[in-house]
Amino acid sequence: MLIPDDQILWYPAARKKGLEIIRQYGIDAIFSTSGPYTNHLVARYLKRKTGLPWIADFRDPWTQNMHRSGIRWREWLEERMERSVHHEANMTLTVTHSFAKNFNEKFGAAITRLEVIHNGYDPADYEALRDVKKEPQDEDRCVFMYAGIFYQERNPRLLLRAVRELIDEGALDRERIVLRFAGVFDYPGYSDNIDAVHELGLTDIVEILGNLPHKQALKKMKQSDILLLVGDTAPESGAYIPGKLYEYLAIGHPILALSMPGESTKLIEKYGLGETADPLSLEEIKRAVKKLYEDWKSGTAQKEQQAQEKSMLKYQRREQARRLAELLNEITGSRR
Repeated sequence: MLIPDDQILWYPAARKKGLEIIRQYGIDAIFSTSGPYTNHLVARYLKRKTGLPWIADFRDPWTQNMHRSGIRWREWLEERMERSVHHEANMTLTVTHSFAKNFNEKFGAAITRLEVIHNGYDPADYEALRDVKKEPQDEDRCVFMYAGIFYQERNPRLLLRAVRELIDEGALDRERIVLRFAGVFDYPGYSDNIDAVHELGLTDIVEILGNLPHKQALKKMKQSDILLLVGDTAPESGAYIPGKLYEYLAIGHPILALSMPGESTKLIEKYGLGETADPLSLEEIKRAVKKLYEDWKSGTAQKEQQAQEKSMLKYQRREQARRLAELLNEITGSRR
């Protein structure tokens, strides 16, 4: 068992190399990002040795992560490590306001300074998709698209049931809808999801593409009409914004988010990016699917998409890099 993670094995070499780089290039500030959390321990050592200002960036929580070990003595040790990182860093940076709130509640006065810069996307990465069109066979079909991994706590079964019931109720036209899934549809050793497709009689509208190269998956997303975001059902999952959501922002199609209330749902609702639903509520999922399908049929979704583009500027990498540069200038100001 390696603490805090497997990368602790290169901690001695990283400390040595870090000092070499600082001395060779006249570095003005230290920036560490996690995971792995060992990065922060290396940066802490370098800060102690050099006195350079240091920003500790948390892309995910450390000891407040929803995938904790459950081993009490290990969690106690890692909490001490994390507390020292927050205390010794000149600034703690994280990617959601929920993470920041949780840090404050747990570590309080130990944190020197806390800032939030969201994740985002680079429009240049999506330039090649600008002129991508739907496949001819999909022109008259509403395509729901998901790319990612399903497992027991995150699965599409309630969505499949919702679609089946909406078809039976006449709210969806069976011949005008397709659910397309790329990635891992059933986690190895399980068949619950594909079994549900067969049991619900949806084999004609569910397409399972398997694993695709990232560029091909992005193309499939662009060729769809509705982008599916299926989140974990644990209550604390609402504090996270999955990286996939930022891909969806770049592509620009309406989003169906089956996510616990929190950061992702607030973002989607604030900017009118689609519909959100409790992933454990059949009725909420039915309402959201029906609304998006009706918007697609009426052409409303395309008009809303054009109106949203300006509001997404703050989530572009250029804007986030500008903000990070400001913070680095602040903490290094006394050294210039």
